[in-house]
Amino acid sequence: MADNFKFISANASKGYYNLTNGIWAVGNLTNNETAKLVITVKIIKTGFIQNNVSVNGTGYDPNLTNNNATVNITVPQTADLSVIKIVNVNVVTVGDKIIYTIIVKNNGPDTALDVYAVDKLSDALKFVSYKASVGVYNPATGIWTIGNLTNKAMLHWKLHVLF
Repeated sequence: MADNFKFISANASKGYYNLTNGIWAVGNLTNNETAKLVITVKIIKTGFIQNNVSVNGTGYDPNLTNNNATVNITVPQTADLSVIKIVNVNVVTVGDKIIYTIIVKNNGPDTALDVYAVDKLSDALKFVSYKASVGVYNPATGIWTIGNLTNKAMLHWKLHVLF
């Protein structure tokens, strides 16, 4: 089996399936008889998966062109992004300094591409400064441009404002 998925179960209408070698021993089939094998797997990686099957038996087979089949599955890259925003104070008066801490994390399983966060300040707040572990913040647009974020990576960004 491909390393993109994990075997869950196999159910054969006839014969038995050997997971170790991938051989389904169907046994004898009478004229026009059909046998069915259902394999259940869990996708655990992204990428291109190609699965091939072939059938063979004893005796003469007049049509070998229908003895092979292939299915292709594409599992697109996936990146589960999350964001947390924390403020250093909950009650303020006019003129107080507030520090927002924003944490962006990629929970995977793949690298997140062209990541950015948007935190547009309200008119009640005045931008003072920011400090980001990566990227650039534009106070006019509220966009923190991060770039690519690898699996399990976490970034911090502190935004200093006046109320």
